[in-house]
Amino acid sequence: IKKRLLYLLNSTWTAEEVASYIENDIKDGYESYRIEERVREKSKNNDSIYQLEKKRIIQGIMEEKLAYLKKINYYGVHPSVIKLVAILGLKEAIPIFKKVLLEASANYDLPTVELALAKLGDKVYLKKVLRECRYNKTLEGDEWEADFQQKLEKLVFIGNDESLYSLNNWLDVSKKREISSNGTLGKSAGYAMAFLLNVFENTDFKNIFAGIDPIYDMTEKLILKAKKWIINNKGKYTLAKKYRYKV
Repeated sequence: IKKRLLYLLNSTWTAEEVASYIENDIKDGYESYRIEERVREKSKNNDSIYQLEKKRIIQGIMEEKLAYLKKINYYGVHPSVIKLVAILGLKEAIPIFKKVLLEASANYDLPTVELALAKLGDKVYLKKVLRECRYNKTLEGDEWEADFQQKLEKLVFIGNDESLYSLNNWLDVSKKREISSNGTLGKSAGYAMAFLLNVFENTDFKNIFAGIDPIYDMTEKLILKAKKWIINNKGKYTLAKKYRYKV
């Protein structure tokens, strides 16, 4: 398996493989819903028209995507392969990744390569990714939540004591609630708490929230208790299984 993964990491896709991937991505991804709406609207329940119209729309989207990929000469290694290599701890990939970054290869998603190097323990890139994932106290509302989601994904993927410890910063009592224009309670720190419940598998952490909805029933006391647990238990974190192998 290791040999095969390292081969895939060095190998770029053929035009046929790219076309096949794009077609499956269109059929299985979010675009399929949009396509379905457009097709049903035009076919008006006529099955023959439905099939022809669907094929025509998918073909058009494929051609657009292929034209873009050819323009940037991208027949690359899928980010999932890069992440899987890092999750499996294949240190043999480190020189490959460093060469990719040195050459700024268009065949790789470079931020994913940096993240993989951080996961593999490269000190330079670990420091870089952690610096980029620092807590931004100036954000509010939707921007705050979007920033948390983006950084949470990277920090949990790295999954070491330092990255998981930094998650305590989002349990910020100044963000404990936000009143929206219609008077309902917003999420803010409670939003972060709900996600962290699924990140840490430690029973004593989960017990903090026993019988409590961390979004709608949160209090300042609860936020500070969870924050204190993360600070005091560095080195004892148990990452949930679904995050240990998530690509």
